[in-house]
Amino acid sequence: MGRASHGRPAFVKPPEVTYPPEMSESKSRKVVVCPYCGKGQPASGTCVACNGEFSPLSRQATQNEMGPWFIRDESRPFRPGVAYERLLAMIGEARVTRYTVLRGPTTGQLWTVAKCVPCVAHHLGDCHACRAKIEPHLASCPECGVRFGAWLDRNHLGLPDIRPLPWDPDGIED
Repeated sequence: MGRASHGRPAFVKPPEVTYPPEMSESKSRKVVVCPYCGKGQPASGTCVACNGEFSPLSRQATQNEMGPWFIRDESRPFRPGVAYERLLAMIGEARVTRYTVLRGPTTGQLWTVAKCVPCVAHHLGDCHACRAKIEPHLASCPECGVRFGAWLDRNHLGLPDIRPLPWDPDGIED
């Protein structure tokens, strides 16, 4: 990835700011970026795009729920990842189903269907290894014997080690 002269990656663009009709850019004193969805906007108490509150307690509550599990949602593509415990709560609320597309520590942060995700599929009634239908409370699959686990480390993404690519033998970018 190339670097611009000011140290930022060359592909990073400044935030796009949308001003309400009653407020022109020249009258604006302060622009903020929503910490939840990244939308640039005039300063206010809530985000114009996601309705997130900009209060310190709202930020803290959001960070308390954050983690390395991402749920694909085209209506909220910039949603932060969630902690494993929050993901399980969403399964219990039927907000995450067997066919929800997820990525997380056990998928190498690559998108896949929830019924195939280790540490998640068994909570949905599927064995991630052999695809057998199982009872969600089981500790292992009665068909193939694979043990089910949990991923409680909310600060570890589960990414594999960096391996050099054929055209970059040392694995280091210029």
